[in-house]
Amino acid sequence: MGRKHQSPQWHGSLALTVLREDDRQIAFRRSFRVIWDVIPEETTDSTIVVDILFPNGMPVRQHFSLHNSHPASHLSSYTRRALADAIRKFLNFEFMHSFFHPHEDPNYTLLNWAIYGNFKDDVITKEIE
Repeated sequence: MGRKHQSPQWHGSLALTVLREDDRQIAFRRSFRVIWDVIPEETTDSTIVVDILFPNGMPVRQHFSLHNSHPASHLSSYTRRALADAIRKFLNFEFMHSFFHPHEDPNYTLLNWAIYGNFKDDVITKEIE
């Protein structure tokens, strides 16, 4: 585990309109903006901890790491822009998993169930040919 780091006081928001992965697409029916804030007390020199708030008020805490090779949690550098990109990739991954993977998949998490249940009426899913 990394040592405590003088954490940046970064925060921001992301507007999502269309998410894509390979031949699949998720389009939002209306404005979908998430708000995010870095949690300074939990951030270290290699990991940034972020609270993400969905439009319906559902919160998610996610760890983004310079050392994590998983695309939904990898942080390419310790910058605000890299963090915003990592958050977008995380959301893209989780929404795609929520709407296009079988619910019986052992990797289908509580977050996937929450995304599916809360936002199934707010999105249009489509296989692109």
